[in-house]
Amino acid sequence: MSDSEIKAEVVDALYTGEITGWRPADERVLVNAYITDKTLKTLWLGSTHRNVSVRPNSKVISGLDLADAIDPFGDSTFVAGAVRSDKAGVSLKRSGLWFRPSKSWVDLGDIAKAVLDVLVETQARIATLSYQVHWGLATNVFDLSGVGPAYDVEWAEADTLKGSQRRRKLEDLKSRFDIEIGGAAVANKDVSINVTDKLDGTTCAFVLQPTFTSDRLVLAVTGAVPAQFSDFVNRIEADPEFIRVYYDSWHTIANASLSLAVVQDRPFDLEFLDFAPGTNYDVDKEKPPGLPVPIADIFTDADVSLFKWVFKDGLRQMGLSQPAPGACWLYCDDGSGEIADFIHIELVNATTGIPKITLIHVKGANSKKTSRRISAGAYEIVTAQAMKNLRRMISKSMIPDLTVSIVKHHVGRVWDQPWSVGLVSSAATGVAMLAALATITANCDYEVIVVQPHVLQSKYLVEGTPNLNTASMQLRSLLFGGQLLAQAAGAKFRVVSDNR
Repeated sequence: MSDSEIKAEVVDALYTGEITGWRPADERVLVNAYITDKTLKTLWLGSTHRNVSVRPNSKVISGLDLADAIDPFGDSTFVAGAVRSDKAGVSLKRSGLWFRPSKSWVDLGDIAKAVLDVLVETQARIATLSYQVHWGLATNVFDLSGVGPAYDVEWAEADTLKGSQRRRKLEDLKSRFDIEIGGAAVANKDVSINVTDKLDGTTCAFVLQPTFTSDRLVLAVTGAVPAQFSDFVNRIEADPEFIRVYYDSWHTIANASLSLAVVQDRPFDLEFLDFAPGTNYDVDKEKPPGLPVPIADIFTDADVSLFKWVFKDGLRQMGLSQPAPGACWLYCDDGSGEIADFIHIELVNATTGIPKITLIHVKGANSKKTSRRISAGAYEIVTAQAMKNLRRMISKSMIPDLTVSIVKHHVGRVWDQPWSVGLVSSAATGVAMLAALATITANCDYEVIVVQPHVLQSKYLVEGTPNLNTASMQLRSLLFGGQLLAQAAGAKFRVVSDNR
């Protein structure tokens, strides 16, 4: 069927048993019959990572043979929804196959007979078969053991859905309701959510309970359902593709499937620094509260944000020079279009004797409780942001953006003096920093530092050795991928966390 709406209804009816005596072919059968050990020509990939501006939600890649073209780090959070090999095209999500056009009904019949023969033969070996399309991609899984707990939930993007009616239904829900992770204690695989009706601000708590029915993911929504939330509940239960759920176990519910991203465990040395060196900073507070952000508050005794830590205590702990007139500057680039939260510029580094530019990206911990667990998800967005801005770190490419920003914010964002209460710069400070940037040539060292104190040293290290649990491996996999990208751009990559 070429009509996607009708096709979806038929597939739904096959899964629910409304059409009896038939069922979609097992995904393992399709993978092993038409993808495994075949030449991969085209991959239609959907994301299992969060919706962020620095990474695509889906992509299509084509080539003569894609087996060696998959990036084991950059593509490890994408799952194949469809594949075209040299044997056939395979729609894994809808249990579909497509081949060359048939020249006649006899030709079509021969193809159909060959399909049935292959499926029957492969089905006989199903107990030993794998779902894996490619070792570098995430894999669809059909077992909820080992899943959880959830750390985020969000709406799917409408343009990733097939069918105009389904896209409209999703857009209607998104315009009416906000969703977020709730605080109720639930089983690891289940998801506590809070849903807010934008019309009147009413919030209602529910629990999403995923299960599998005939290898198909089903979401049940439990909890008392006020009338104004009935549309939300009915549509989510009818179409689980509307919701995306992210788990600490590296599983994702997306595209009405449960997938597991590939974890490439590689060594990565986190730096554990002191976030209570006299001032007891709130590790979950990224910047001084307020809109617009009152940057000047970091020069008060009352502020306990990570922005203040970076300047007052962090520079020293991270081995960066203190700002000094004509030699070293610290610039706060916080805001839309930022290159980094802070840019540290040193004209002559004491160790190397050449200029050094450091981009510092700051993200508050998901919690300041000392019982918080290791979570790769806490580092996902800030690491992606840091990688996106690698292309903007070259000194001369910064000058136009920083010139506009300095004019806009006057003297409140750039300093050539060490931290002190009530510190204020003169107008000449920004002018001098821009002039210094203009003198820096290609002979310059670059460094990217992510400050995210979510992971505690006591949880990450066991007797001085990195933990080998799943969450630790996921974190190392994420950060090692960032390290590779930074190295390719000629920069050192460091990640700072909490030494408690």
